[in-house]
Amino acid sequence: MFKYDRIKEASRKAKGEDHCSSAGRVYELGTLVKDGLLRDPDDHMVSLTAGRSVSNPEVAFIYAVNENFAIHVALDGVRGTPDAVKHETLFNNADVRAAGELEVESGVIVKVDDISGTYGTPGRIQTDPLFADAVLTALDGIHAPIERNERQRLERRAGRL
Repeated sequence: MFKYDRIKEASRKAKGEDHCSSAGRVYELGTLVKDGLLRDPDDHMVSLTAGRSVSNPEVAFIYAVNENFAIHVALDGVRGTPDAVKHETLFNNADVRAAGELEVESGVIVKVDDISGTYGTPGRIQTDPLFADAVLTALDGIHAPIERNERQRLERRAGRL
């Protein structure tokens, strides 16, 4: 499990940059799955495209997986701005099994990474089979569509292949 470092949290709170209780929009990823695709939360008829490399290079689509393998997502906000969503927002500062960014193109996850400064997870997909397994377990639990090559990459990292 990954924890939000208490020293980092205290420092961010002192600067008004902690977003554990942000009122920004957070979604249970499973609620966005419809007819085998991820859908735009504002219009379920539209396939979701989100993330740095597929939509806006300035805006990440962040995720976190909790201890029960639930997966929450949001558009990454700007730290310090009102109602910005950051990784610590996704489960209100709870410990998580995995956190990072997703790339979703036309309703299909094309890339999963482990970039989270809040939880200190960079490099974990490469080095921690439990991290990759947690992501796969969460995504499979909601029948999230994952591009074939990305699924195989995660399965290799999780030790499933």
